[in-house]
This record gives sequence, C-alpha cells and structure tokens, in this order.
Amino acid sequence: MRLGYRLVGEYRDRWTCADPLRELAEDLDQWVFEKSLAMLAGGKPTAV
Repeated sequence: MRLGYRLVGEYRDRWTCADPLRELAEDLDQWVFEKSLAMLAGGKPTAV
C-alpha cells in the first residue's frame, strides 16, 4: 500500500455517530493498518 502501510484487519462495526453533515451513521467500515518501524529506520522489514 501507499507510504509503507499494509492492511492487517477489516471489520464492520455498529455504533452511532454524526458525520460532518449531522447525519447519523450506524454501520461503519473500519480498517486497521500497520507500518514497519524498521522501514522508517532504513532497515529491511522483518516478519513478526
């Protein structure tokens, strides 16, 4: 993925919040990304 991030989780959750237009949203898609700190230091990424 862009900027060194990779998708590690994806799920749909149910909770209520207001979006910028003040419309209520209840079902929300959520994604979890991670970025290797070794890549930030210039090293090679390592498997965990």
